[in-house]
Amino acid sequence: MLIPADTLHIWQSKASAFETDKLRYYLSPNEVARSNRFHRKSDCENFIVSRGVLRAILGQYLNRSPEKIEFAYGPNGKPMLGGELAGQLQFNLSHSQGITLYVFGMHHPVGIDLEFMGSVTTDLSQIANRFFSRAELEQLESAEKSNYSTLFFTYWTRKEAHLKALGLGIAEGLSQFDTAMIPHTQSKVVEFCSPLENVSEWSLMDFSPEAGFAAALVTQGAIQQVEMIQDVLL
Repeated sequence: MLIPADTLHIWQSKASAFETDKLRYYLSPNEVARSNRFHRKSDCENFIVSRGVLRAILGQYLNRSPEKIEFAYGPNGKPMLGGELAGQLQFNLSHSQGITLYVFGMHHPVGIDLEFMGSVTTDLSQIANRFFSRAELEQLESAEKSNYSTLFFTYWTRKEAHLKALGLGIAEGLSQFDTAMIPHTQSKVVEFCSPLENVSEWSLMDFSPEAGFAAALVTQGAIQQVEMIQDVLL
């Protein structure tokens, strides 16, 4: 399976659709040990499914057995292909409430973030005051109450996706990256300039994979097409 240079593929999976016993076989010993450290059974199963499905999809792209794929990790834990497969494919993933999104591209760094917007119990304004830019805060303050949460998660997913594309953590520039100037266009790719990277050309897309969820993907360079693959078949 090939991905054109100017195209990204987004895959979506649900933890409830898979048997963890089969996917556990794909995992490395370190990944199995990591899954066993989760206290809640649901968190353990979600990790096994998200990582097992990632290996299965990569296996399709790379024509490799999922269990034989080797990962390397950046300074902040971003997974990437390791060993002899290093650099052959760019990918990233994000999961929330049993749903996982995966993005794949050929040459440039990619980042994706998924957030569930329902049942918010924390004070979003406190988080915004800590991590958002002045322009973003101004937009939030002027937003209608019914739209506040949606706008908050639009900004948050954009920031997270961009930092993940760069392999950075939240503490390394979340408040420095202003997304308020980027047009709000659902499921349409827009270009922007990043203050966090010398390369000025980046592409971003806001989208909602399901009702109640906000997501964003970011990649370096211009993208002409994003293909959505809803059902993962293993």
